[in-house]
Amino acid sequence: MERTSSLRRKTSDGVLAKASNFGQMLEDVRKLALSKSLWDDEMQRDLPKKWEKHGDMIVFPQNTKRQIDDDRTAHVDLLHGADAWVDYVDERGVKFCYNATVRVFDNSKKAEMKRISKWACQGQTIVDMYASLGYYSLTFLVSCEAKQVVAIDWNDEILESLIRSAQVNQVDDRLLVIHGDCRRVCPDQTADRVYLGLLPSCRAHWLAACKALKPDGGIIHINEILDMNAVKKEKAPDTVATVTEKTEKTEKVEKKKKTVEKSDKENVPKKKKVLRQNCTRFLNNIHLSDCLYSVTVVNMVRYGEVSKGKEHVVLELLCCQQDASAEHLISKFNSENLKS
Repeated sequence: MERTSSLRRKTSDGVLAKASNFGQMLEDVRKLALSKSLWDDEMQRDLPKKWEKHGDMIVFPQNTKRQIDDDRTAHVDLLHGADAWVDYVDERGVKFCYNATVRVFDNSKKAEMKRISKWACQGQTIVDMYASLGYYSLTFLVSCEAKQVVAIDWNDEILESLIRSAQVNQVDDRLLVIHGDCRRVCPDQTADRVYLGLLPSCRAHWLAACKALKPDGGIIHINEILDMNAVKKEKAPDTVATVTEKTEKTEKVEKKKKTVEKSDKENVPKKKKVLRQNCTRFLNNIHLSDCLYSVTVVNMVRYGEVSKGKEHVVLELLCCQQDASAEHLISKFNSENLKS
């Protein structure tokens, strides 16, 4: 930041508090600016009070003319340094390389990445339909030891970051990167798992996910933002005259209330039903054979509200031929999602 002498105002010479990182930074900047005769009250007001650290890079917020939107698409001006490439290593030891002027690391994905890290995917081929920086692709390759990951994204600059990250993690020989819209370029009948991480919804890509599964089926992981306000509360019955009837009605109301609360807690069973029915229909239309397919929602993970009444969930569907028993489905899911 440069200031000419004509813009200088009254200088603040008081010693600034050092009780926080911001206080320490403010004091250091003040001393440097004073040495160059640049410090004034306006500069003090303009200094950011928070920032994000990415590797050895600091990203300042919007009020300093650098900002990041909800999709973590960066709007960043490089103020100092040779380039904007950042090397970041997470707590699991997975390395990420990315250009901070294109996209920055999204910390909100860490919980799901940590959960996925526990899966055993040896020998499996996985399709990541929205690869981005490789949050899930690299997790499947490094932590889950997948045989191959097919990573799809339509942003070629972001895919460059993913390729670099795969190289530094030494897993690039097991990564196939495809540039384009996953509905058009996703390979058919190749995957043991398909991961759909697009929020708020990836419903438009369910068919492509079903097509990507191998003929004998597999697992589809679907991220969604569900509107909890869409659950229709059941009305309480009218009051009755007699004490006996009133007691019976009260018990029914309490029972129905618990049912509604359970339904709400289960995060809209109707959504699960629609998802299961659609994927079942897709699979049976894709594989025109005597053997029918069934789809079971075997797991749901809740990551809390992202806004009022709206919650981020991950639904996991086991898709297989219909003659498989429920015990087999549960055993298959557990064996493939828990490391020995």
